[in-house]
Amino acid sequence: MATLLAVDDENDVLQVLELLFSMEGHRVLIARDGVEALEIVRAEQVDVVLTDLMMPRMDGLALCRRLRADARTRDVPIILHSAAGKAPPGKGELFDLFLPKPAEFERQRAAVAHALDDARARRR
Repeated sequence: MATLLAVDDENDVLQVLELLFSMEGHRVLIARDGVEALEIVRAEQVDVVLTDLMMPRMDGLALCRRLRADARTRDVPIILHSAAGKAPPGKGELFDLFLPKPAEFERQRAAVAHALDDARARRR
């Protein structure tokens, strides 16, 4: 299927995302903040990024800015999720979708599927 990069500073969230998306057939890479995420995307081909907003060292919006500024990752779909409840400015420009936390797995699964479908359509 696809390679998903899950970025969150909460280990429990990462474990659940890894388990559930692996069961869906995806390869799941995990990072605990934006700095780790950037190291991973430099070394691995990633099809979609699911990132938390509030994290230490580099938050989700800073990660989105860095991914969009890099020609290799500018078109990778980014799903931002946060306990903040509402999307910060930048939807469409910095990130593609926003999910409030906690989000049911079905909503997360649908968001990833939608992001992957959009990415495939853009490449045609």
